[in-house]
Amino acid sequence: MTPVGLKNVKGRDLRKVQNDSGPPLLSSGHEKIDSAGRAHSWNSQRSPQCGYPLAICYTFSGDKVLKTGPCVVSSGYGAGGTYQTIRFQDREYVTELATEMTSSGGTRTVWTTLNGNKGTEYVRDARWYNIIKGALYPDGEYLYCTKTPNGKTDICVKYQ
Repeated sequence: MTPVGLKNVKGRDLRKVQNDSGPPLLSSGHEKIDSAGRAHSWNSQRSPQCGYPLAICYTFSGDKVLKTGPCVVSSGYGAGGTYQTIRFQDREYVTELATEMTSSGGTRTVWTTLNGNKGTEYVRDARWYNIIKGALYPDGEYLYCTKTPNGKTDICVKYQ
């Protein structure tokens, strides 16, 4: 891949990267450009068709949207827990969930953290941003969120 230009969209620098085997890809600028001019991304969750991050992120203050835009989400799991790293507008948000087995064979979340602080998971409607309490519709569009108890950090992800 070879860089072919620089564009500023809503205050974010975006690089166009020429894919050696296809059309230019729009990248989030998180790629390292090696000495041969090839881009190497640390994001393993990019769409092979268009090169965009696979999520849109939102930050909230109460019910007010503060910021929205593309973000890079990576996740993993191990014995007794999962983690998710969200890279959004030059910040990194790390959520960790400790889980345990239930008597019925399922799992339940024991605790959640957001950037090392206690966190709470919740869901919002993707269109109106209302907090959803209760069951989700299988065909609905949702924002999956984590916030700190004081609400100072409140990050939501809409998976594409």
